[in-house]
Amino acid sequence: MAQPPRGVDGRLTDYGDPGFSAFLRRAFLASAGYDRSDLARPVVAIVDTSSDYATCHRDMPALVAAARRGVLQGGALPLTLPTLALGEILMTPTSMLYRNLLALETEEALTAYPMDAAVLVGGCDKTVPAQLMAAASANVPAVALVTGPMRTGFWRGARLGACTDCRAHWQQFRAGALNQDELEQVQQELCPTGGTCMVMGTASTMACLSEALGMMLPGGATAPSGSGERLRQAVAAGRRAVRRFRCNLSPVLAGHGFGINVTMRVLPGAPPTLESLEVEDEIAAAWDRCRGLTLVTGVPGSGKSTLLAAGTRRLLERGAGRVQSYEAPVEFTFEGVGGDGALMSPSEVPRHFASFAEGVRSSLRRRPAAVVVGEARDRETVEAVVRAADFGIAVFATAHTVGAA
Repeated sequence: MAQPPRGVDGRLTDYGDPGFSAFLRRAFLASAGYDRSDLARPVVAIVDTSSDYATCHRDMPALVAAARRGVLQGGALPLTLPTLALGEILMTPTSMLYRNLLALETEEALTAYPMDAAVLVGGCDKTVPAQLMAAASANVPAVALVTGPMRTGFWRGARLGACTDCRAHWQQFRAGALNQDELEQVQQELCPTGGTCMVMGTASTMACLSEALGMMLPGGATAPSGSGERLRQAVAAGRRAVRRFRCNLSPVLAGHGFGINVTMRVLPGAPPTLESLEVEDEIAAAWDRCRGLTLVTGVPGSGKSTLLAAGTRRLLERGAGRVQSYEAPVEFTFEGVGGDGALMSPSEVPRHFASFAEGVRSSLRRRPAAVVVGEARDRETVEAVVRAADFGIAVFATAHTVGAA
């Protein structure tokens, strides 16, 4: 059964001709500066509920930018998706009446736009449940991210917390215990920063429940708004959204409760050939020589892993001997691929080895004809692959670059 199109080619607009729809979509995306390398990546939507009407979300633009960075690091294309903002203290008669409207809007957006996963950026006790309900109904791999609690204020040496102290001081004013000037002083300290109410109220409860459900990263419920830890949570959420797409991990409604649906990723047997990728002869010759160190470089999402797998197939089909690979995760089984004397021996990081470097070092004892390394981005791994090449083992690896020299 053919897999549905992914990335920007998913959920095509119905013009009666899918090919024309894809062509036209890419033409308009080109007007926004996206090139073929961008559009070859998976798409992660970043659902943005920031608004001047939602004061709790005033720091959200920085979170969205940080989440975009995480998505890019994961090798996907981030696209921001603004939705309705529920300003708790600026809506009449109450924001609760609009929670389901936000859920419906978000669900329709998650199912109508092309995307492979989503980061749901919310905050208050209405926004977060609305987004979770939408993700469950749309069955889209998603990660929840909240703005985090605001910092506490202080007045006359006492700590103030919204909204535990809101009514308490208002009652003192009504009783004549505080005058107008004192009330205004309290008013300026009740909500001193952006973020949701810093007490263990409903906003914090919804965030903690989201984390307990596995829809939010560990520690994501409590990092304060505007803090470095909150921004790091956003970056990690972006990276995790890409991983949830690759593992096809999505929220579902299980019976009458909330659950997690895990679909096993089916590994294809054979990767494409170098010929089908139209690789130049000079590049293909690196695999024919099968010696030294060969690096496949490019930006995230540029097809490095596919090219590396195609080259590995060439090694096996030409009977290169035993080929040892270290990947995270394993992308192809190479079942049925290989000539006489060829053997593929895959290992997965961190399942079989703690790191790429540890796996490569082990190959010095195993003495394969060639070693294939999924990523050589850190110093330890680079040193290991250079040493293996000096040892006489042909090494093929990928490395991230920001451009082409």
